[in-house]
Amino acid sequence: MKISQAASITRAAIQQAIKASEGGRGRDAEYIIPFWVSDPGIGKTTGLKDLAKSMGMNAIHLIGSEYDASELGGWVLPVEGTERMKRKVPDWYADADWSVPTLLILDELAQSSLPVQNLYARLVNEHRIGSHILPDNCYIVAAGNRTSNRAGTIPIPTHLRDRLLFLEIDADVSDTVHYFNAVGVDERVCGYLRHRPEYLSQFDAAANACPSPRSWERVGSILQFGIGSTEMGFALNGQVGQAATADFLGYLRVYAEMPDPELIIANPNTAPVPSNPAILHAVCSALSRRINDGNADNVMAYVDRILQQEFAAYLVKDALARDPDLKQVNAVRQWVLTKGRGLIL
Repeated sequence: MKISQAASITRAAIQQAIKASEGGRGRDAEYIIPFWVSDPGIGKTTGLKDLAKSMGMNAIHLIGSEYDASELGGWVLPVEGTERMKRKVPDWYADADWSVPTLLILDELAQSSLPVQNLYARLVNEHRIGSHILPDNCYIVAAGNRTSNRAGTIPIPTHLRDRLLFLEIDADVSDTVHYFNAVGVDERVCGYLRHRPEYLSQFDAAANACPSPRSWERVGSILQFGIGSTEMGFALNGQVGQAATADFLGYLRVYAEMPDPELIIANPNTAPVPSNPAILHAVCSALSRRINDGNADNVMAYVDRILQQEFAAYLVKDALARDPDLKQVNAVRQWVLTKGRGLIL
């Protein structure tokens, strides 16, 4: 499934838990714990943090591989003047603002040690570690890599697996480009991934570098280095691997041949519409970054001349990811309600 689909399921699970907790904690079976599983670099952590933000919740991000069990659960120390022992409050619990709804993200679950996973098992089932009980407005999700990725993972014990809702996530171009446009990743990366989605994610445990949404986001930063073409090739190779680098550099050469986006905006009725799909992807990516309420009439006039309207849909969707207010601009709204109705609604 896509991250957007996993987010939809997770949102529903949290809403069900919120409903169940009204008036006090409900039955354990009403508290579903989604576990996002994927290859490395897909965007699981970012997706969960964004989900928390969209639901008006704080996020506590626990990276299980960075804790030993005593740190995660709180040190057990002697009580002065007695023969008793008492578990201290762990830092992540003590530092949290429990006055607001909170999403507790148990990250790198399969990379956590077995004692930590055993603590997680009680945490997800009873909402407690030792004597420390989570508030009713705390909701738990988990994330981790597949054990087959060999990313420092260990098998998850059966009693913990039984308490999780496994959501297997694959990289998706639409989700990735939507996020890239929202955060301003270089338009050349977005256009390339639209054109060559097969290079979005090719995990290889034996390779030092391979394509993934995370590595392509970093490519967007590498493109700003201002270094020579030879050095750029080496840098890209070190981020996404040799095959993806060769293909991407070929796209950059095509990108350099596309019509000037500013001339397209200035002359939408006469500017050339490329027939080469690679160049058309580049043009649409460039225009999606430039459209605004002042030039939307001209951009959409050019869009109307594109025979393959799926390219127009890419342009509009990517533009709306960058600036949702564009949906209120008349030219954009009219296209969405007419030609775009069956493409993006």
